[in-house]
Amino acid sequence: MLPKSATSRVRFTLLSLTCILLACYLFFPKKETSHSPAQTEFKKISDVGHASHADYIFLQDTEGKEWIYKQIVEQSPDDQIVIVLESVAAEMAKAVKIPLNQVRLISANEAFPHSFLASYPGSLHLKVQGKSVEDSSPWGDFDIHQKIRSPFLIARKGPLPPEEVGLRREVIQNMAKHPDLAKIVALDTYLGNNDRSNPNVFYDQSSNTFHGIDMGSCLIGNLAESAREKIQNFTTNDTPFSKEELAGLTHYSQALQSLLSKFPPTETITLLDHALKEAGFVPENSVLWNEDVERKVRKWKLAIEENYNSTKSLVTLLESLNGN
Repeated sequence: MLPKSATSRVRFTLLSLTCILLACYLFFPKKETSHSPAQTEFKKISDVGHASHADYIFLQDTEGKEWIYKQIVEQSPDDQIVIVLESVAAEMAKAVKIPLNQVRLISANEAFPHSFLASYPGSLHLKVQGKSVEDSSPWGDFDIHQKIRSPFLIARKGPLPPEEVGLRREVIQNMAKHPDLAKIVALDTYLGNNDRSNPNVFYDQSSNTFHGIDMGSCLIGNLAESAREKIQNFTTNDTPFSKEELAGLTHYSQALQSLLSKFPPTETITLLDHALKEAGFVPENSVLWNEDVERKVRKWKLAIEENYNSTKSLVTLLESLNGN
């Protein structure tokens, strides 16, 4: 039998160990087991559909959520690579609470039972609530499309007339009608997305919310510089903004500031590099990597830097509108 002093020491030691273990359990986060999207179980709930550039199918996960699985039809790496932009934009939007659909990449190296093209990546898009404003517009003349043409299209069709480019007055008036729209417009500006046509905006009447989808046309041009020029022209030409327009521009500016703060070029490029690797666009993969892809990635990274710097100038101008 142990003496009382020894027994007390044993009890104290056991109590101390128990407290330490409890503290570890409470204060140190438990490591969650992560599964790649390809390992998630999905049930097919539609036949294969065909869009102009992609095949798609509707799937349902074990939680009942509906996803759209897409693969680009064209097999050239230069066409395939746009799926990484969707992933990058979705990650950025989620981080700063901009209403955009979630996107998960399926690597070219993963076996996914619903793939259409082996050895090529795909993407899963969480289905958003509501209907596209193309099919069911919440009001007349809905338009938040900041138009800009790529150098390729300019060479083929010529530039757009200046009055049709970027943050037109119609876009400002529309985004002033709902804070969600100002946030979506801000994301498009920051990432140079030139395809926010009405089919790519969804409105859910029951919750009065908007969501953007489809960010594959990012980094086409410098929409931030175009927006700055547009707003400067409006103020110079003595066409004052209404109270509603100023409120919309304030929401727009706040979203841009969040993007600037959370995603400077280094962070955005890190996201891009991660998405490229995750999807399989690496030099070791000759199916998905060539000189055209390498050139495109370099251009994207330069565009990220340029858009960031132009957005800073744009925000400075926006702040001056309210005398901040």
